Amino acid sequence: MSGRKHLFLALSRKGWGETTLGLTVARQVRDAGDTVSFMAHSGSMPALAGSGFEVQEIPDHALPLIQVWLDDCVANDNLSSLVLSDFLTTNYTLTRFGLDPERILDYDLPIIAIDTWQYALTGSTVDVYGAEQWNIGTWIEKVDRRLVPVPIGHPASQGAYRSLPPAASVASSVRRHIRANLGLKNTDRAVLFCTAGWQHDKPDAEGRRIGAAVPKLLWQYLENIGPEVRLIHVGPAPLMLEGAGDRYLWMPAVTPDNFARLVGSVDLFLSLNISATTIGAAIAAGVPVLVVRNSRTVATADDVGSVAANGGSASLRSWLTEALPLFPFAVWPLGFQRFLAPLLAHNPYAGALHVVELLDETAFANIARTLLFDAACREEAVGRQNAYAADVHRLPSAAERFGAYLQ
Repeated sequence: MSGRKHLFLALSRKGWGETTLGLTVARQVRDAGDTVSFMAHSGSMPALAGSGFEVQEIPDHALPLIQVWLDDCVANDNLSSLVLSDFLTTNYTLTRFGLDPERILDYDLPIIAIDTWQYALTGSTVDVYGAEQWNIGTWIEKVDRRLVPVPIGHPASQGAYRSLPPAASVASSVRRHIRANLGLKNTDRAVLFCTAGWQHDKPDAEGRRIGAAVPKLLWQYLENIGPEVRLIHVGPAPLMLEGAGDRYLWMPAVTPDNFARLVGSVDLFLSLNISATTIGAAIAAGVPVLVVRNSRTVATADDVGSVAANGGSASLRSWLTEALPLFPFAVWPLGFQRFLAPLLAHNPYAGALHVVELLDETAFANIARTLLFDAACREEAVGRQNAYAADVHRLPSAAERFGAYLQ
């Protein structure tokens, strides 16, 4: 035992991705012999349930007091480090509640930031809803100890560590049992789609509009592939998919173990968020991944006409006319397209997945159909993902990075 103690800040309010990253790091550090505790927003508590870590829960109304609690922990708990899970979430939440996040740097102990978005590449300005911008802060430049999770970070970057779960195939008997419980026949093809709270509970009109519209188009695409296709959705609320009937099944969030078994029992993992941590679960389970992004701005009727001229069907044009204006996104429904572009460029992560444009219905149908029904294409897709995973697992663990930072 090293005797070191680490406090993780997990302040994500509606998305579990950042908390899950921190939890993965914390488990590795604990397995190496250190002691870990969390100070977490109530929104992160479901992700931490059953983790075995000591957790101090902080509800929204108590967030203005977090500075007092942090001061007390640093003064009395003999900490070896304070870990931000992750920088963007920490900065956003503290700023939102009127606190100065940079005060964290005043503590006389090492600060380690999970640099999910690899700040050195992406910078501090995020494109949101096409025209808006978020500033995520620049004080990470003063944090020398950064952990870059791979995926989605570049494997060769400073601070990169393996963040993929180990390969975890589901036994055939378990897979048959789960599919039967989902009401799937042997001939059915199950597509799994996951959403988080922040993708549903958007207070702004742009987020609500695109949040409601895009899943309808994806279901339209899937529905046209064939009657055997079923959409399994895990998220905080069901999608409003008119006419889907029993071909659409919604379920609320499940425990990590049950989620891993569910992922390993479907035929295709579909995502509108190229940075989603759930993609890693699909890679580990040996399930093909299809990511949908939008690189086009479609703001006017003339823009819709341009889509039509490039082969868009009548149903796509009808959807697009109702959904206007459509802005680029890599993370639906927020945007992040320009922000993530330098991180995804020449990144083997993007090359390991099938990525298709939202408005390219022909490409979507062809790729989804082959991944669902063509055994050779499925094998090739899974082989490409496995090769990427093998490279990731050659990286240092988070615990090894910790050891180097705290020498």
